[in-house]
Amino acid sequence: MDPSVYVLLNNHFGILIALRDSGLTWQPISILHVSLLITIITNMSCLLIFYQLLCLLLFCLSSQPTLSSSSFAPSATPLCSHNEASALMKFKSSFSIKQTAPGECKDTSTPSYPKTDSWKEGIDCCSWDGVTCDNKTGQVIGLDLCCSWLYGVIPSNSSLFHLPHLQNLNLAYNDFNGSKMSSEFAQFTSLMQLNLTGSVFAGQIPLQISHLSKLVSLDLSWNYPQALDERTLAGLVQNLTEE
Repeated sequence: MDPSVYVLLNNHFGILIALRDSGLTWQPISILHVSLLITIITNMSCLLIFYQLLCLLLFCLSSQPTLSSSSFAPSATPLCSHNEASALMKFKSSFSIKQTAPGECKDTSTPSYPKTDSWKEGIDCCSWDGVTCDNKTGQVIGLDLCCSWLYGVIPSNSSLFHLPHLQNLNLAYNDFNGSKMSSEFAQFTSLMQLNLTGSVFAGQIPLQISHLSKLVSLDLSWNYPQALDERTLAGLVQNLTEE
């Protein structure tokens, strides 16, 4: 019977045992044959281990969560709220636009044009002309409509008073048609700057304005005829001089 070769590989220690059947007795095969077999099997084992490691690496990579470019991008500035955008649009629609700029605007370096023309539905109101929003909350904190050619009145139910977070309000050099200044301006409890210069308000300045405890700048000049009683004046002076 033809001799057969039996090979046993110990995976833990890499020991190769090889015997040849001589018919009557078991004898070790030649050292050359053993070395050749060890080399072949060792190379195959290395390739197998490499392949297993490669598969393991690919599996680990595929199991990781996908990282998009947005994962590393800074947080986008929040959009203004729907309620505040709606309030601004209603405020805009309550006025007509004068055909010419007030003379005072022509005599200053203040840009003079209808800022509310840029106010469009479907566009973030924080990008509208004259509107400033808080970078973290998106709340409207500033409204600068100086020299915006507005003509109309600001009644006590105006949607302007639906902007509770306003800190700066500039309505200077618009034409509010000799209307009385509403006491609702006192709702802006966070207001620090209020400019109503040359805005054609008339009548008594409401006492409630003196309740704006955070107010540091108030300009009511060039409004005739407009009256300020002593009590209101005293309250304003107290607020403006407090540290």
